Amino acid sequence: MTQAILDYSCNFLTMWEYLEDRDKYRLQPREWGDVRAKSLEGLYAAQISTCPYCAIVMKTIHRSKNHWNADNNRGEENIAFYYCLECGYWSVEQEWNNECTYGYYGEDYERICHNRATLKEFDLQRHVIPTETLKREVTKNPKLMYQISPKKMEDLIQQVFKDFYRCDVEHCGKSHDGGVDLFVLDADKPILVQVKRRENPNAVEPVSLIRDLLGAMFINNSKRGVFVSTADKFSFPSHKLRNELLTKGKLDYFELINFSRLSEILALTGKNQSQPWLSVFNELHKETYIHEIHLEQYF
Repeated sequence: MTQAILDYSCNFLTMWEYLEDRDKYRLQPREWGDVRAKSLEGLYAAQISTCPYCAIVMKTIHRSKNHWNADNNRGEENIAFYYCLECGYWSVEQEWNNECTYGYYGEDYERICHNRATLKEFDLQRHVIPTETLKREVTKNPKLMYQISPKKMEDLIQQVFKDFYRCDVEHCGKSHDGGVDLFVLDADKPILVQVKRRENPNAVEPVSLIRDLLGAMFINNSKRGVFVSTADKFSFPSHKLRNELLTKGKLDYFELINFSRLSEILALTGKNQSQPWLSVFNELHKETYIHEIHLEQYF
């Protein structure tokens, strides 16, 4: 059975403003993205620190307090980030307590903003799943790669190799690629990449496919290549051929990356991947003063 991936990259914002001099509340909801299983009204009423899907108290990954003091205007802001260790749901609470003697309000006021994740569900075998979302989930659970569509697997490796090699990676974009799926544009000598997604975790990659890639490299006048596969290992003849060509100087660089090695690369590049709630964090810097927030490691 194909597993689905849950995406929390979108968010919606609910804002409450309490104006003491007018003695009334105003609810100003704005929402982005889709919400699954819960109505917006139910999420508005839910505790900001409780996951509405797992019904558990979330981990507090950051809490800070900021002060400002200017002529006729001073106040305090409290910020808290919450993260669900079970499903990845997140939320942010931002509260202002302001004292002012001029302007529209004229008196003290309190404002509370809640940013909450929304939930989307994607079929692993469909090509519509966002690559960033796929990379985030596969980094946490590499075995999901066995279920990805072959085309989406190429997109995933393209994204991963951009971070791993720290350069541009282009997709071949041809149905008959002749053994090449990606070009790693490293300096003046591109690396030719072939990607194979195997459903069987015990698969062994045969030497015949390695020869296909080597032939494509010869046609493209290249001595640099990488064969990536979700197979458990490459056959002995595959390793023997690779080592012989490197020893004789017929190849400058040639890697055979199996499932285990690919999982290591995912873990390495995944450390620098942006988290969904960073969109909210970036918005905090657009306020009237600058925050300094250092989020703890959330997993």
